[in-house]
Formats: sequence, structure tokens, C-alpha cells
Amino acid sequence: MRLILITLLMSVSLTALSQRSVLQTQLIDNSQTLSIRINGNVDGRKIQYNQTFDVAYMNDLQKDLLKYRVFESQGVSLPLHEMTRLILAVLTGLVLIITLGIVSYRIRKPRHSTS
Repeated sequence: MRLILITLLMSVSLTALSQRSVLQTQLIDNSQTLSIRINGNVDGRKIQYNQTFDVAYMNDLQKDLLKYRVFESQGVSLPLHEMTRLILAVLTGLVLIITLGIVSYRIRKPRHSTS
């Protein structure tokens, strides 16, 4: 009886894991248009997305932000290799904020004289 129960639980858990996420993504950027295709299943939900955007007047960061918004709207995270510029922009912003904080703290901090 225990063996049957363990076998049943293992088969149910393996089935659940195998159906969790099967996703195919395709991003094509030819500098004029950006085509995004997302097909598959995520957590039992079917996703079919196929859209082309005019990106002729967008810079690379704007294109990355567009990709991020599309994937987010579908409830899917953008592949990490597609977010390098976004990650660099966020890290650069954090470094600037920290640097400005340190500089403003040092300017406001009273100096002790040794005379």
C-alpha cells in the first residue's frame, strides 16, 4: 500500500513539474522593426504572443524596456541575456545616487580643526 501511494505521489509531482513551464521565445530586431514571439505554457496557462513594433526611432535602452514590458504583460520574465543594458542602467543609477549621497554628506559634515 505504501509503495502504491509513493508511486502515485511521485508520478503526480513529476507531471506537475513537467507542465510547469514550456516556453519558446523569438526576438528579431532589424533596427527598423522589433518582432517578439512568445509561445508556450507557463503554470498551466497557454501563451501565444506575436507582435511587431516600429523601433526605428528608439535607442537600445528603449528597445530593451519595450521587450521587458511585453514579457511582463504576458506574465513571463525576460531572459537575462536580453536585459544587459537595463541592468547596467539600473546599476549606473544606483552608483550615481550613492556617489551623490556620499558627496553631499561630506560637504555638510563639519570639519574638525586641529589648531
